[in-house]
Amino acid sequence: MPSLVLPWGTFAEMGSRVYTKLAKWYSMQMRNSTGTNWLPSLFFALLFLLTSCGSGPSAGRETQVTLTLDVSVPPDTPASAEVVVRGTHGIEPDLVEETVVLTAASSQTHQGSLELPQEAEFAFQIHLANPARVEVSETLEPVAPHLFSATEDGSLNLEVMAWGIEPASGQGVARFRIATPGSTPNGAEVWISGNQPALGDWNGAGLQARPTSTGLFVAQVELPLQTRVEYKVTRGDWSTVEKGPQGEEIQNRTFTVSDPVSIRNDEVEHWADQVVDNRPSTRTGLFELHEDVASAFLELPRDVLVYLPPDYNATTDRY
Repeated sequence: MPSLVLPWGTFAEMGSRVYTKLAKWYSMQMRNSTGTNWLPSLFFALLFLLTSCGSGPSAGRETQVTLTLDVSVPPDTPASAEVVVRGTHGIEPDLVEETVVLTAASSQTHQGSLELPQEAEFAFQIHLANPARVEVSETLEPVAPHLFSATEDGSLNLEVMAWGIEPASGQGVARFRIATPGSTPNGAEVWISGNQPALGDWNGAGLQARPTSTGLFVAQVELPLQTRVEYKVTRGDWSTVEKGPQGEEIQNRTFTVSDPVSIRNDEVEHWADQVVDNRPSTRTGLFELHEDVASAFLELPRDVLVYLPPDYNATTDRY
């Protein structure tokens, strides 16, 4: 038997049509009746008529609602990249996927629209198609999906704060969020230097972190899963490497890329070039500095630091 589709708005019209057809059919059967019980036939005829009425032009038609989108993207968005809206509506497991490629209205504004069934709840996020990116917060944290209730035509103005790398198969993304001390110079650059080519292979300035309005510096890198990573934070070279709470050396920061996306929250206590060594001296004796000492054997003069015994000035002994 054909499936029966009954839009709610057509019940009154269908009832009238069914009644008219059924009355004519029943009258004809009764005129030709020879005493046969027509009730079973009448039942099946009713089902047939209901089915045929439900297959008219209005059957299964859904009212559509238009969602218009106006999306602002970060300045570092590649000019050639496609900005895409991806989302779903419906009820699991029968979710309907929707994908819309937005059109560039300017270098930082993309626009588009899509049709949705009325009363649908549309949950979506904004992506870049090439390279593969997804919207994240300014500090590289995931953002919740946007929601639109399709009760009537509507529009949304949205702003993407930053793009997060979407890792390829077998890859993972490490997102670094770095807090720096208050002594960090204004306009300073912050770098991550480590044991991977993407981190500079310990060159002191591998992956640059960008400043944010929150005071944090952030960076991200894509690496193969199960990669063992070691790194330290610098201001561009090893003379400005991070130090511990007392200005001491610290161990390399380490982690393994085990998830598609992992977030590293690091705090720099001190910078090497700002550490003041207040430890008391453990030296004994006297030290005298003689500057620019000429030599018959050396081409250029040298500074000479001479160690003298502690009692040198109190004795007539010669050394």
